[in-house]
Amino acid sequence: MSGSGAPFRWLLLVPQALALSACGTGARQDFQAEATLQASAAGTGRSSAAAAPGALAAASYARAQAYRRCAMLAEAPPAPSVGDADPAEPGARAAVSQRARDHAARLKACQHVGEGEYAQVDQLLRQAAAGGNTDAQLELLRRRAGLLLERQPAIAEDGSPQPLSRSDRAEAEQVLADLETMAMQGNRAAMPVLDQFVSSPLLASAEPLYGDAWRLVAQQPFGHPLPPAAPLRGEEMFEEMDAATEQQVVMLARELHASCCAR
Repeated sequence: MSGSGAPFRWLLLVPQALALSACGTGARQDFQAEATLQASAAGTGRSSAAAAPGALAAASYARAQAYRRCAMLAEAPPAPSVGDADPAEPGARAAVSQRARDHAARLKACQHVGEGEYAQVDQLLRQAAAGGNTDAQLELLRRRAGLLLERQPAIAEDGSPQPLSRSDRAEAEQVLADLETMAMQGNRAAMPVLDQFVSSPLLASAEPLYGDAWRLVAQQPFGHPLPPAAPLRGEEMFEEMDAATEQQVVMLARELHASCCAR
């Protein structure tokens, strides 16, 4: 169930391997895409904001992602050399050599990106979010949730969570409302974040079954109603639940899907 484990740990950090793997040609493409979009907007003779606000917001988000990948690459350990390969392992030298070439390509893509660009990441994310980019909006919500967890009072001696301050409680309620809005609009990526949030000790009453239902919705096809009799994709996640609880989660997931994602 979603209430188990360490909630939100995955919200606080971008997986470094994934981020760095996209820092080669992806970074160059991000910069090129942004330049193309800005040139296109300028060519219309209108202001950038009026020309293509959605495209410019997407370009701001792409820049933020590219700059952040470069920042992570700058802090990453150097790529292994061919001499580090295990001679007893077949194909090891070729694999290490390929990783070294990939690393060099990422470094080349980031050669004109430095501290000044790294400092722009937060501003670019806010610009993209204000322009309606849902990826940026969700990332900022993740950050707000992470900050709330960092400020969460210590667990009491009896194991119960300590109450949040008034300001943090209001912030948690706003984050919850924003996540629910995104999920109800059919934003698939927001649904597992909402699952983690409603299952965390931040809220006055955790709702793990509600979170589980959203996690199940995220695995379903969107754009048409779910078949009434067929099992839902991903139901096996809840095999450890008793039958009545699992049925409750599935029924709630069907209701949520009908509201957010069936058309």
